[in-house]
Amino acid sequence: MQEGQIALLIPIVAITLGLGIPMVKSIVNYKRKKVLIEAFNKERLAAIEKGVTAPPWPDELLRDKGNDPIGPTTSAQLENARHSQLTGGLVTLAVGIAMVFASGSLVGEDVARAGYIPIAVGIALLIAWAVRGRQSAHRPDDRDLPR
Repeated sequence: MQEGQIALLIPIVAITLGLGIPMVKSIVNYKRKKVLIEAFNKERLAAIEKGVTAPPWPDELLRDKGNDPIGPTTSAQLENARHSQLTGGLVTLAVGIAMVFASGSLVGEDVARAGYIPIAVGIALLIAWAVRGRQSAHRPDDRDLPR
């Protein structure tokens, strides 16, 4: 193969894999949920035939595996999410600063300017961390609610 043909195959393979992997994940997740729901339905029907109260549908069965649309619910989960966001923001910011200042002499000033992208991402993560902290400070706790 010639260089031009190989260069043309790279984006084709990247797009195919980039779109194919999420599609395969969705199909596998659908089939997993389908099998679990069918098994749970058989269990419920067997319980009804025996005269036993059928168990309720578990929320974990209906939600996507690994996706939590509600987000952190307990204060420990919220604090863990904030800590992760702070850590990610600081690391990304540090990588960007290192790219700008340390690699300037190695690869040139024009290439080192690409470090401004992770700097911007790191600053955005730190801003989101600060905003989330203010929102959680204003959110009423379970102990503050009237009973």
